[in-house]
Amino acid sequence: VRQKESGRGVIVFTYPINNILLWGGTPDRDRQKLLREQNIIDRIFFILEAPFKGPTPLARLDQLSDKRHDQLLKICRLCYRVIKFAQQNYRKNQEHIAKKFSFMQNQIGYDILAEDTVTAMLNNNRQLLEEHIKPTEINVFVNLVRQNRQAKFLRHLS
Repeated sequence: VRQKESGRGVIVFTYPINNILLWGGTPDRDRQKLLREQNIIDRIFFILEAPFKGPTPLARLDQLSDKRHDQLLKICRLCYRVIKFAQQNYRKNQEHIAKKFSFMQNQIGYDILAEDTVTAMLNNNRQLLEEHIKPTEINVFVNLVRQNRQAKFLRHLS
């Protein structure tokens, strides 16, 4: 199975087949539960971490915009899309994923959808906001606005 197809397979698994073309709708809750219970979410975080650590990493996060790392960039984006779908409207998965919040925060700003995933997870979730968003986390987004001069990071602060 090619990388592109296998990533979509997990997304299709999460959503009922009639909604997959819209990339919206409501995910299948039983399938979201399986993603957590079968440790697929944890494996996805391993996939997101492995290329960037170890004695000889494949790349650094700041190199992902290079053309030679195009496939790695796509894999990271697919991983974050699956995480985003796995947590949508499912508190238990949100809490499970929130344990990796500091890891996701380290990947914010590299155009791999980490910031979109974090924003979706924290949206209308006061408990997670109070537990995980401290001045340090807010400063990360403020610094991204300063460095990149992109207003999209302001949306993540709201």
